Amino acid sequence: MFDRDIAAGFKRVKLIWPVVIFPFLWDLVKILAVYMSSFLGYNLYLDHDFGSVLINLKTTHNLRIFIPSPLPSIQQMGLLNVFRAGSGAFNDSWAGIMAYGAFLFLGGLVTAGYLGLLKDGIRNRRPHIKTFFQFAWYYGPRFFLVFLFEGLFLSLITLFGESRWLNAAIGFMGFIFVLLPYVIIMEDYGLIEAVMAAPMLLLRYFKDFAIFFSEVAAVSAVFYAFINSAGMWGWFTALVVWPYMGTSLVFDIMLFYHDLVMKQPLTESPREHLRGYGQSFLKTIIIILVMTLIAGLPTVISKNRYFTVLMPWHHPVIEREGCVYQTEGSLVLSPHNRFKKAKLIIDSLSPSKDDILYTKPGFIKGKGRIITAGFKPIYFSFELARTAADENAVYSLQNGGKVEATDGIWGNPVERGMVLAISSDLKCISGVIYDKRDYSEFNTLWSPEKDSVFLGPAARKKDLYGFYASDKIPQTPVEFQWVYNRALTIPAAGEKDPVFIMEKMNVAFESLDLDLLLKILYYVSDLKPENVLSLLQEKFSHYKWNMKAKGLENWNNNVKTDVSYYPISGEKIMLVGDYHYLEDKMGFRAELFKIGERWKITKMTIKGGM
Repeated sequence: MFDRDIAAGFKRVKLIWPVVIFPFLWDLVKILAVYMSSFLGYNLYLDHDFGSVLINLKTTHNLRIFIPSPLPSIQQMGLLNVFRAGSGAFNDSWAGIMAYGAFLFLGGLVTAGYLGLLKDGIRNRRPHIKTFFQFAWYYGPRFFLVFLFEGLFLSLITLFGESRWLNAAIGFMGFIFVLLPYVIIMEDYGLIEAVMAAPMLLLRYFKDFAIFFSEVAAVSAVFYAFINSAGMWGWFTALVVWPYMGTSLVFDIMLFYHDLVMKQPLTESPREHLRGYGQSFLKTIIIILVMTLIAGLPTVISKNRYFTVLMPWHHPVIEREGCVYQTEGSLVLSPHNRFKKAKLIIDSLSPSKDDILYTKPGFIKGKGRIITAGFKPIYFSFELARTAADENAVYSLQNGGKVEATDGIWGNPVERGMVLAISSDLKCISGVIYDKRDYSEFNTLWSPEKDSVFLGPAARKKDLYGFYASDKIPQTPVEFQWVYNRALTIPAAGEKDPVFIMEKMNVAFESLDLDLLLKILYYVSDLKPENVLSLLQEKFSHYKWNMKAKGLENWNNNVKTDVSYYPISGEKIMLVGDYHYLEDKMGFRAELFKIGERWKITKMTIKGGM
């Protein structure tokens, strides 16, 4: 059995120490690329560490055992995960795929140049930057193909289920991909030759490779355990120290391969014909193109449609005053729900505004913005289909189309989602904005005229809110609440959750919305006192007049509310509400019964002020 001192790499790497700078710089490039990509419309999340085998052991200290990749990186220790921004889903877009492919190509060049300098170290040659570029272009395209095929392999195995034989096959293939870069760099093999040779070498020297790689993995695991226990300094320590540690281990793997497999020592074999593989003007252009692809050139191209809106001569097609709002408890005017004035701008529209007004086409498209104080502007593009043929036609996503929205021009579409509706007379534009990364189910409500859509009652979240813009926009929260209340539905069969009934009752009383209250009371069979409906109409009108006199903007401060419910049994609940409107007061007591799977108000008494 062949044996070698694993410390040999640490001893000899001192002779070529400048090579250590390349893993360090490449990690900085990775950090910059991952962080920057979240602002450029795709997520360059590097979840594949090529040419490496990783085993996570779920213990108290989360032990991680791994063989260093051909270009050592702190990514193998999971330390780039702190820079992950959003989901990787948008990598399926052409912008994300091109950026990722360009990154793999650049990674192939850097890895080839780095391993080439280490190979020259075995030949006792000093590293030079010119040699780095020569090796980069000599071996780089082959490494790019290896990384590409490994990425495809790792993607394909996700399509299969778990099995013992499959896991064994995946493990064997993993070690082949570990071995491939070393076979290529040490033997100067092409990709096909290396693919043919690597499995045979692994089988022939399986025991030697297994023992040696176990030693290498043990050193890596000890280092990971150290930095993992170093707390806040672990990340910085790994970034600075791992390039030297990793380079020493990679160099040791190359020395091991050289002594075990190669029939002729490198010092006695002819060197690669590197003449003509150095950096040239054409290759410089290629690298610049690759860098621009990684840096978001596809995103710049795809977003050039937004740049014209920043020009001083730009004139929007439509401008509407509006608001953004939240709806927890159905109560928009609650101080806990955000309500802010906004401006909605449609910068371009096709067909033209006049054509839409007169011909009512079946499909429209354009782009626009939502500008709100304290928020990043929302930029969006849309393609909407008409959903009705009559005069109440509205353009929305109901019959097809798409909407893409971002926070600012450089925002990431994978993070922001939008529901949009535009009335056919172009007077009303409404919808919902939500965070795709923290997606939670929410309902939408349509106005009675079916010309606008609202965010249904939903739990309050930072990036979940509705927007509404119209030629006649409500100026205060309570005025918008009256508009919103018209979209609230009262099912004849009752509600599945009694809390929904309580919330709608509270909204009706707190906003003094008689129309909403009458919709609720329509299905109540036992109402007290007598003539309660006429008395409600009189009192609501009087209280609303007093509240308006004090200023609609002060409405929320002038209403004091106390609403609660008391379970009597599994099929009966008592609702109690008391309200103070300045000096006036009113309250209700309601009995709810569960009929089948639904709750309904069966008895209700109005008290106070009557």
